[in-house]
Amino acid sequence: MWELWKFNERSTRNCIHAIVGMTGRESIVTCSEGRSLGVGTASVRLSVVLSKGRSTSRACLLCNKFEHDVEAVD
Repeated sequence: MWELWKFNERSTRNCIHAIVGMTGRESIVTCSEGRSLGVGTASVRLSVVLSKGRSTSRACLLCNKFEHDVEAVD
């Protein structure tokens, strides 16, 4: 069952640069700004992103281009 996340949280899943794609049968999240989200990899699994309320990637947490989807819609 899918659960909607809180849009006011500052997390990887709420960054407007996060792009969801597929590799084979697995859904992955990549960064449209070219940041490496995993340890040495360009992506992280979507299931990992959806299961955590906080940034799943240190790259996102420290990113100066992080843009929260709600904050960007003013």
